[in-house]
Amino acid sequence: MAKVCVEDHHKLLMCATPKVGSSTWKTLFLVLSGRYNSSSEMGTRSDVHGNMPCYIMSDERWDHYKDYTSFLFVRHPFSKLLSAYKDKITPMGSQMEGFAKNTIRHILRTYRKIKSPIIKNTESEYNVTFEEFAMYVAGTRDDPLSMNRHWIPQYLNCDVCSKKFDVIGKLETFTEDSIHILERVHAKTNLNFTPTTSLSTNVQSSGDEYILEYFKHLNSTLVKQLYELYEMDFKLFGYKYPEYLLSS
Repeated sequence: MAKVCVEDHHKLLMCATPKVGSSTWKTLFLVLSGRYNSSSEMGTRSDVHGNMPCYIMSDERWDHYKDYTSFLFVRHPFSKLLSAYKDKITPMGSQMEGFAKNTIRHILRTYRKIKSPIIKNTESEYNVTFEEFAMYVAGTRDDPLSMNRHWIPQYLNCDVCSKKFDVIGKLETFTEDSIHILERVHAKTNLNFTPTTSLSTNVQSSGDEYILEYFKHLNSTLVKQLYELYEMDFKLFGYKYPEYLLSS
């Protein structure tokens, strides 16, 4: 079931996809609803998430919002996977959440045979590599619905095969697509679309060169397994078949 945020004043419904601008749109929702005058009043990203929670919506509840403009944002599947790794798994990421610690422990037990790894809040002496994380993710491809929402295929995260969305935007054209959504509901479009540091980094890390920098260290079998897992995202959302990786 999709995890959504709702802004009732302009009848907007967003399926929240981690690492694809959902924090920016939550901020917009809070301004559009009149709870804040500008994004500068909201403090940290944690404050934004706390003030505009998203929740699981059943199919029956979804029908209740059929006259709302529904949308989601997607990004290149492999750059999204990289973003999840860098933000949630590496020591450079923000304070580690419980699911990230559990994932790292599983990886260390499985691939390094460390029985009782100790994972701290903000750093890890083990430095899980992207290859190890990729092997872990690829190993769950037979049961993708059990995956964490930060790296589950995007079409499953928002259940796009059974739910109709009015707009599917892309991180790569975030500002243009966001303005289009606002214009559809006659909302003001002079809001501050200056990307946050996080979002700006995400946009910059969506290109082929950035992806190749990490994926060139993976063997062809592992790359093909990852493509198999995210194949529907590539096809449904119009992303290029990564032949430069699969042929390497």
